[in-house]
Amino acid sequence: AACLKLECCISGTHSMDLVGLEPFGEYVSLPGLDCTFPGGYSSLAERLLSDLPEGTVLFNKAVRTIHWQGSFREEGDDGGRVFPVRVECEDGDVFLADHVIVTVPLGFLKERHQELFQPPLPERKAQAIRNLGFGTNNKIFLEFEQPFWEPEQQLLEVVWEDESPLEEPDADLEANWFKKLIGFVVLQPPEQHGHVLCGFIAGKESEHMETLSDAEVLSAMTHVLRTMTGNLDLPAPRSVLRSRWAGWGTAAVSQAGDSSASSRPLQEVLEQLRQQGCSHVVFTDCQRDVNVKKVVPMVARLVADGPRYHRAESSEHNILVIGVPNAGKSSLINSLRRLHLKKGKATAVGGEPGITKAVLSRIQVCEKPLMYLVDTPGVLPPRLGDVETGMKLALCGAIRDHLVGEDVMADYLLYTLNKQQQFRYVQCYGLGQPCDHIEPLLKHVALSQGRTQKVKVLTGTGNVNMMMLNYPAAAYEFLRDFRAGRLGRVTLD
Repeated sequence: AACLKLECCISGTHSMDLVGLEPFGEYVSLPGLDCTFPGGYSSLAERLLSDLPEGTVLFNKAVRTIHWQGSFREEGDDGGRVFPVRVECEDGDVFLADHVIVTVPLGFLKERHQELFQPPLPERKAQAIRNLGFGTNNKIFLEFEQPFWEPEQQLLEVVWEDESPLEEPDADLEANWFKKLIGFVVLQPPEQHGHVLCGFIAGKESEHMETLSDAEVLSAMTHVLRTMTGNLDLPAPRSVLRSRWAGWGTAAVSQAGDSSASSRPLQEVLEQLRQQGCSHVVFTDCQRDVNVKKVVPMVARLVADGPRYHRAESSEHNILVIGVPNAGKSSLINSLRRLHLKKGKATAVGGEPGITKAVLSRIQVCEKPLMYLVDTPGVLPPRLGDVETGMKLALCGAIRDHLVGEDVMADYLLYTLNKQQQFRYVQCYGLGQPCDHIEPLLKHVALSQGRTQKVKVLTGTGNVNMMMLNYPAAAYEFLRDFRAGRLGRVTLD
């Protein structure tokens, strides 16, 4: 099992079952020792840059579009030279070139290649980008006041006695994510780095680690090291630093494999939408502006292909934004303005339905092409297909809580979390173990959040005011923690 975990880190994958067998042997470890630069890896780049004229290399110059297979003439009185490639940057700067070499990570290409290259890449190359798989590989650095390892020690390997390569590992990421850790490398020399260990972890466990706080990661690493050494009094690290490649989004470790296994749930969703007549889909995250830039080109193309578009003299686009309540329509508009116009919010947003109460005036979100969006209140069909669909919509905030009942929603949420083995609520509210009944959970929520209420009790000797736990308020806190992501990432469908 330990060897398989090591291979997962080398290949950047969750499981070796996801790695293509044919190209597996293409990974080559270069002979010789590793080279450590006294000034850090950046000193190598700085040395190479020193031979180039000042201003040759530009940093923080985000590229918007690469126009290739064209004829672009540089400005000048004599007409200027013609170049086949034009690079447009986010800040408006333009560069003409004979050749452009693109070395962005595979994760970035998967998200952005359709809008990055104009015209789009040939289907053969686009299919290759889609087929290539990639996973997540993270590092965890632990700094100690004093080393507990021997001075000549270079590696601390982690092997768990209760694991077997012939058995599937425990799927409870919350409780066992740290068991995917392959071990720690001792950073040398200590005179330069201090007393630091570097741990390696890959796969879904690595992605789960990114959702935890520094304190939670430090606590888990302390548990691992104390278990390894048998020293329950081993001092905890004084600081922790870790990478978050999955959360950073635009970069990932390449994996020699095929993406069909990891993308199957997404493909099922897309196929279901196609059967319902929706064939143009963009998955977005307006908090991190993921994929939002795909919206304007897609809308402009669909409008231009429509039979009624060319009847109007004006080339501006007026788009009505519709959807269920609290689905992020206003957030999408604000995100588009932020990306294309570099401007702030134009419409109010909130974590509950009913923030947008009327159809407002047009809101410009893009200059080229000129595009206006109109925000609208969320709408739901008068009748839903089944009760459970209504509960899921209510948990997402598409239906006002009081119309369903916070206590009923909290009960369904607990059922859903247990069904998906999402047990972060146990640690969040100080429970000893997962529970099947909502009452003890709400009691712990009320106690931990201080949700109490004064109640007047009628007795034979008169009225008595008593402080009691406020269960409706506790249910609301439980729902709010779920919507804020504090109980983990959960897909209701």
